[in-house]
Amino acid sequence: SVNSIQIQRGVGTSSNGAAAFGASVNMQTNSLSHKAFAEINNIFGAFNTRKHTLKAGTGLLDNNFAFDIRVSQISSDGFIDRATADMKSLFASGGYYSDKHIVKANITSGKQITYQAWNGVPKVKLENDTAGMQQFAEDSGFSPEETENLFTSNSRTYNQYMYENQVDDYKQDHYQLFYTYKHNQNLTANVALHYTQGFGFYESYRYNKKLSSFALPNMQIGDTTIKRTDFINRKYLDNDFYGATASAKYQTDKTDITLGGGLNQYLGRHFGEILWTKHNDGSFKPNHEYYRNAATKNDANIYLKSSIKLGEMIDLYGDLQLRGINYVLSGFNDDNIDISQKHNFLFFNPKAGVFIHKDRLSGFFSVAQAHREPTRSNFTDADTIKGTPTFERLLDFEAGFSYKSEIIIAQVNFFHMQYKDQLVLTGNVNATGRAIMENVEKSYRHGVELSLSVKQHKIIDWTLFATFSRNKIDQFIAYFDDWDTYAQRSDTLKNVDISFSPNTLLGSILTVKPIKNLDITLTDNFIGKQYIDNTASADRQLKQYWVTNLRISYLLNTRVFDVSFFTQINNLYNVDYITNAWVYSYYYNNELRALDGYFPQANRHFMVGLNLTF
Repeated sequence: SVNSIQIQRGVGTSSNGAAAFGASVNMQTNSLSHKAFAEINNIFGAFNTRKHTLKAGTGLLDNNFAFDIRVSQISSDGFIDRATADMKSLFASGGYYSDKHIVKANITSGKQITYQAWNGVPKVKLENDTAGMQQFAEDSGFSPEETENLFTSNSRTYNQYMYENQVDDYKQDHYQLFYTYKHNQNLTANVALHYTQGFGFYESYRYNKKLSSFALPNMQIGDTTIKRTDFINRKYLDNDFYGATASAKYQTDKTDITLGGGLNQYLGRHFGEILWTKHNDGSFKPNHEYYRNAATKNDANIYLKSSIKLGEMIDLYGDLQLRGINYVLSGFNDDNIDISQKHNFLFFNPKAGVFIHKDRLSGFFSVAQAHREPTRSNFTDADTIKGTPTFERLLDFEAGFSYKSEIIIAQVNFFHMQYKDQLVLTGNVNATGRAIMENVEKSYRHGVELSLSVKQHKIIDWTLFATFSRNKIDQFIAYFDDWDTYAQRSDTLKNVDISFSPNTLLGSILTVKPIKNLDITLTDNFIGKQYIDNTASADRQLKQYWVTNLRISYLLNTRVFDVSFFTQINNLYNVDYITNAWVYSYYYNNELRALDGYFPQANRHFMVGLNLTF
């Protein structure tokens, strides 16, 4: 249902989204097809992965209407133990297209049921450290069943969860209505209305937990007082998001002016239920609700952006945005803590730049400011003594040069992103032991991005790209729980790397077309080492890795339909690599220990596809 996806690092333009901060994602749904079409796509791959898609469209009819529909289903057993996925989606679109008016309605619906595999693989399991696994199980409070699972599972596909219905079950429906009015060649106006409704839950089996943690009294069975037992619980999310955006654009040969804005409201309702307890003295009733809270977020923005041509070589552009946010939270969280609070923000986000071009050479310089408010969890998990965190601010400087010819496109971009009060995990916890995010006063990202594209005789198409950067926090206070004293230790660190920010990224996409309709594409990605927390400790980092994928596709044209085949080999060289991890560090018996989870990726695996287009 998506025609194109554009990902832009740095502060994005206001028309791509009012809240664009460190990066923006711009997605365009299927564009108008003037001819009727039908397409059947089938993909089969490793881990019993299957994807089936059917889409069709009327093309532009004589009465200026056009209709499209797409249905798809994806299922997989997953690389990780029991990590199954079952996802279904529907996209329907209808529109009226004339010279002056376009009216288009989209409906997108999706439902997914995925088995939970969130905790990853402990480092001691990856290293087959028997003593370490025993200590990990004891410190984690594992049940005998969980401990046996830790020792007997495969070291790269281990999944802590074993309960049959340990799933994330969520459905979301999107409704969109667009109207475009073209007054003349110079003036165009757009209005969009949207509504999104979502509902779902994730279900968990909880071993030997306190009854009081779920707002339940102790149970009396005979002469025995039960304070702990096993539970099955569900945490629900019931949410609505709706609003409107609008813009008017005036364009001449030398001037382009856009005035726009949006008004949106998000309603989120969270609540939890206990479905079952291992022990029951008759006092427990199924579907016992143990917490409920709600959030309302109102978000309004207005922006004015313009570009002006100064002669044949220079373009100036500016973008001024004013954004206001009202956030209201009420109720109790799953720790039985009252999270009721209100917050208001007003942000001014200006952007400006210059673009210079002559023949095949061009260059630009831009500066932009953006703000981002804390998320719901930043507010609800905040330390009540220290208070809630404040907003983040980013000042983004960008400069670049490019050269374009029929054969070569070369680009170099420099960036410096200066943060104030960036929110990061510090290891600090609130009164109930939840990890919280805190503001660090100064941090930055700066570096250079390089890309080179070469096209040779329509046979070779090769794109190379690289990013070299430094990503630092000026001063950082790391916190560690002390299980011996029930307090915390701290360590002040300076000039440390921002977590999950590799300094080196390299890539290559090489496509060779030896004969007509046959494409062979080799994709390479190198990711440098990166730290999984902000302490820059060598024992808490992901190693660098280089991964290669190979795809071979062939298109066969017939009079009635086109048939395309492809086969893809992912991780061609069978590399063992890990892309993500988490860590919780603490002191126990005066020894620094860690509970962690790493996410190994699949070794060499295959995928094949067959597409029919009519």
